[in-house]
Amino acid sequence: MKKYLFFLIIFFFTSFKAIESQTQYPPISPKWIFEPWVWEDAINNKDATWNLINGYLSRNIPVGAVIIDSPWESPNDELGDRGYNTFLIDQNKYYKPKAFIDSLNNKDIHVLLWITGLITTDCPLYDYADSNHYFVNNCATTVFWKGNGIASHIDFFNPSAVTFWKNLMNNVFDSLNVDGWKVDESDYLLRGYNYISTFAGDKTPTEYSKAYYTTIYNYTIERRGNNGMIMARPYCDQHPTPYWYAPLSVNTAGWVGDQNHSWDGLQHALLNIFISANAGYASLGFDISGYTHESDVPPNKTLFLRWTQFGSLVPIMENGGTTNSYHQPWLFDENAVQVYRYFASLHHELVPYLYSYNILAHLTITPIIRPIGSRGAPPDTNSWVGDWKYLLGDNFFVAPIYQESNSRTITFPAGSWINYWNESDIHEGGTTAALNYPIEQYPIFIRSGAIIPMNVNNSFTAHGSDSSKKYLTLLVYPNGTSSYQYYTDESSSTEIKCLESANGFTISFSKNTDSVIIRLKNNIEPESVSLNGCINLTQKYSFADFENSPSGWFHGKISDENNIYTWIKFSNLVDTIYVSNNCPLDLHPNNYETSFLNEGSKYYVDRAYTITSMPNNYRNFNMIKTANDDKKLSI
Repeated sequence: MKKYLFFLIIFFFTSFKAIESQTQYPPISPKWIFEPWVWEDAINNKDATWNLINGYLSRNIPVGAVIIDSPWESPNDELGDRGYNTFLIDQNKYYKPKAFIDSLNNKDIHVLLWITGLITTDCPLYDYADSNHYFVNNCATTVFWKGNGIASHIDFFNPSAVTFWKNLMNNVFDSLNVDGWKVDESDYLLRGYNYISTFAGDKTPTEYSKAYYTTIYNYTIERRGNNGMIMARPYCDQHPTPYWYAPLSVNTAGWVGDQNHSWDGLQHALLNIFISANAGYASLGFDISGYTHESDVPPNKTLFLRWTQFGSLVPIMENGGTTNSYHQPWLFDENAVQVYRYFASLHHELVPYLYSYNILAHLTITPIIRPIGSRGAPPDTNSWVGDWKYLLGDNFFVAPIYQESNSRTITFPAGSWINYWNESDIHEGGTTAALNYPIEQYPIFIRSGAIIPMNVNNSFTAHGSDSSKKYLTLLVYPNGTSSYQYYTDESSSTEIKCLESANGFTISFSKNTDSVIIRLKNNIEPESVSLNGCINLTQKYSFADFENSPSGWFHGKISDENNIYTWIKFSNLVDTIYVSNNCPLDLHPNNYETSFLNEGSKYYVDRAYTITSMPNNYRNFNMIKTANDDKKLSI
């Protein structure tokens, strides 16, 4: 990786000004793009698409979108693959295409089609476009990596050419329920020109790229509304010359190019993601396990699963490439299926969280992924390489595993961080820890004070169960006073607050809310839980009873291996929940012989419960109460 850094610094100084001049607020992506995606570039037909999707669904792995890659356009016959770009689906490969796309939609799977912004010279449309001067550079050609390998680029500055292109897009929009496009890098083929000759005069490659992606994005939004999107590269160093592709303002789902199936490839994805996030791009992802592979390099299960885990903890979880054997977990073993299922389920659950931060990014240009290290323009990439770490929104800290090792030495950012896998393991900002992770786990930490909205519809992650699917789930980790601004769309948000006190917890909503399950980190069994100060919820004495009731509360574990939480469920409109803990007077220091609290200590024990959050007015005391007749101890 380091061999690229000197070159990258020089490249940034010459190119970042162009990015700054085009920077606007990132768009609001449709919520569905934060579901797991799959695709394949091996067989490319209807049966292969269904086999791929059913492979996931039959193993209870969620799928929310599929990319149909090239070649999907006709004609593709004895004269060659000549469909670039007719926007006419090949009905030999995709028989009865409308019924096919509708059947995918009926399973809540959204569809993207792969396109580029050019026409090959053997395409039936080429002569018409050529004669009407719809191409840049006086209809000059460039080398293209598909079809017959020779193509001309649409002039997106020519109103007539743009109308022509939109009418081609209508071939899909008018007949198929496709929500967007994977818009590939044909603009890169023009990066060697100082200026590109267009209908509107000479333009730079950056200006051409902006027109290319913006035209396709704007028309897709016009035709598909809030569901419309484009997937395109942001920053990518795939080629010898790194390039900035789709403008920040239209890139609804940025994927960072084609990496190799190798640990170096994973680090290339990290670098591209961090650079793109640093520039303000909001919704980013990559091809899990790498798009390409060396012919003599076999699939690496450890690499695949580490890439999967990383892919589940960025906004766009997208898995596909040139061969199925490097991407489909069931082609490794059952352990790979179980790990993939867990992390794909976690990513699915995070959709409300990621979508909310996508809206925040649109409003503030605060990226969802926040690299820890340089945040300059250009960034000092040396501050990342060898110690990749980032925040995912405000409440998750992730330290990717980027080499074949189960250990990571991690220095923690400001705050107090709870180990996702062991909630009694808490790390303060500025401290360093050497931690080990079996292949089933990944370095994930939750901020103390976090409030995390989730869509939970099964028990795979222990964030809820099958009965959770009709509710919004909130994971709450109290720490004094904390809050979270939950966005349901650009114009509608709810501030959720949690106030921790000696008597328990108050959870409030800035506007009345219904159909919520709260999983509150609370080791003390409450005395009562009430809504709006007047409705006492009924305590349930098993999680099964809690699951089967429309409202109520339960304190305990889902199963023996899980943590203790206070679970709260309600369906009626609520603005405040009060959780009153048992025997608050027992915590008063006057009940104990006390000594001054050791610096940094935050723990005491009450009735065999470990209390990890002490009320502020008691922090000068270290108290222990035994289960043996409440004996007083001098410490």
